[in-house]
Amino acid sequence: MVKNKENKKKKIIAKAPLKIFVFWHPKFTDGKKYAEMLFRTFSRDERDFFGHSIGIPVYFVSNLEVDLTCMDNDTEKVVFIPFVDKNMLLDNDWRVFMSHVCNIQNKETDYIVYPVSFVSLSNIGEYISALKNIQCINLNSIVGYDSKEKALKFELAHELSRLIFGREKVSESKERISASVDIFVSHAKEDGYEMAKNLSDYINSDTGLDAFIDVNDIPIGSDFAVAIDRNIDGSILVIMFTDKFSSREWCQREIMIAKKYSCPIVLLDALSNGEVRRFPYSANVKSIHLGHEELTKEKYKELLYEVLIEALRVKFNRKFLEYLCRLHKIEAVDVDIIPSSPELCTILNFSQSGAKFLLYPEPVLNVVEMEQLGRVMPLQKMITPITMHSALDKKSKSRNKLMIRLSVSEVLDEGFSVNGGMQLSAFYIELCRYLLASGHTLKYSGNINYKTDANFADLLIGLAKNYYAEAETEKPIKLVHLTDSLSDEQRIDLGTCIELVEVKNIEVSIAADEQVKIDLTNLRLAANEGVHAHIIVGGKQSGYVGKYPGILEEVMISIEKNTPFFLIGAYGGMAMEIVNWIKGSTPKVKQYYDIANEFKQRGFSFYNGLTNNENEELAICNDMVKTVSLILKGLQKITEGGNVK
Repeated sequence: MVKNKENKKKKIIAKAPLKIFVFWHPKFTDGKKYAEMLFRTFSRDERDFFGHSIGIPVYFVSNLEVDLTCMDNDTEKVVFIPFVDKNMLLDNDWRVFMSHVCNIQNKETDYIVYPVSFVSLSNIGEYISALKNIQCINLNSIVGYDSKEKALKFELAHELSRLIFGREKVSESKERISASVDIFVSHAKEDGYEMAKNLSDYINSDTGLDAFIDVNDIPIGSDFAVAIDRNIDGSILVIMFTDKFSSREWCQREIMIAKKYSCPIVLLDALSNGEVRRFPYSANVKSIHLGHEELTKEKYKELLYEVLIEALRVKFNRKFLEYLCRLHKIEAVDVDIIPSSPELCTILNFSQSGAKFLLYPEPVLNVVEMEQLGRVMPLQKMITPITMHSALDKKSKSRNKLMIRLSVSEVLDEGFSVNGGMQLSAFYIELCRYLLASGHTLKYSGNINYKTDANFADLLIGLAKNYYAEAETEKPIKLVHLTDSLSDEQRIDLGTCIELVEVKNIEVSIAADEQVKIDLTNLRLAANEGVHAHIIVGGKQSGYVGKYPGILEEVMISIEKNTPFFLIGAYGGMAMEIVNWIKGSTPKVKQYYDIANEFKQRGFSFYNGLTNNENEELAICNDMVKTVSLILKGLQKITEGGNVK
């Protein structure tokens, strides 16, 4: 019997919905500044411990030695944002590189280029032919960094919204045609029409967006209810919230329709005197207070930017949560997805679904909200990405909790990696949140006085205080430090959820630099005591003060003490160098030849619950979600006593 290949069940591959790569020439002095702004805008703010960010992965490329294999087919859509300045145009190597990037093709991934021009548009196509017919975001004619930044954020928020809403189509000639994103302006005619009309007129005349106001846009003879429902579905709902709004039936209905379809909603607070009773379901949305100032075109643009950012966050949340379900092989019938914080009216839409879980984005709801919603949906467990792992693990409550050592430190050669200091900080915070949510204890040795953009001891303390302040009795964080590194005032400031583990400085008459080396080695040995697993990321390769670079010495201690460890090289630094040694590369420094050979002989066998192939994947993976998932998988195996050789 001949098997029909068409009927074979295809393997479902979990693909991330969207990634962004930002390119700039290293001589473009403002390049990094703009890139970091985009990271904090569209990915995450590493200073935000609660996870309110959009979360789109954003990577930096400012060095031609970057490995372009990271832009492979594990993503549905990849956006390239090159900052085209005079340095890029005059550098032949960069012109060739950008032409190659712009011509990357893969039938599994949709690649989109949004060039940002800091030079005359007429010069771009002459130097980089691949950009000749591509519409650019033109910042060249805008004066001043702040004005350029505002324009760039707005234009990218608009284009990414089009992309995430699925409004961008490709014609038969392969030309991209971007339809507009629709905004439904909900208002009470009695006191909100004038403001709604002015906003709508601005949207339709000064932006590439489309505004809908029912009084103008419903054709004569159309069914009013059907037209409203159809126009809200797939749109952004902007509420012009005036004194009369809550008392109007159709205003209430428009909100409920938007929530039924999980539309992005932004409330513009235009209250004048107040209201007798607020419609309860107008809450649980992003709100912006308009005040009494005149609404100028500049103010309208600022408001629309906030609307687009909220729309992007909600739409990306859904795609990201769907991706997580595919990644963890959760059947669609077992989970309902809400792309924003759940509330009574939204969870009731799923009351008869029979799903085991209701998945919503970070942050986790507070205890009071959870108690109330749990009374309505007692059989359905509400989870977020961070609590998902423990919820899916049926043996989670009975598993032994682990003490996990973290070795994470700054990387000085950021240009060699698509993951720089901001990405490393964001990954570190995300990893710690997952580990703490799983009930594990974290152990870190570091100096909170170390002055750098990414002080990881300080970040961990901030995370404990802001995200797990309720865990004071459990002390989930252990900070290992040298005796003379903390003042009494600092010990008090650290709070009660941090357990301090003090390591005494040696008291011998030797050269100061030799004493420092011995002290640091003793500190690292103490940090390894009692731990069940060790996670290694980043690390300086030069400018260190110990016997070896800190990350290298800490890995060597784990090997000597038979501590299972996870090696993550995608963020560069010493961790990436060790990965290269395992793969057979020759060290840059002669004194490491023998050490590198030992790593090569060892291979990717780390006794951490993962197979060698999984460890190799983990070592080079730049997808934060997949990286965390692999680590959690290994830790689960360790708790089961299943260290895979």
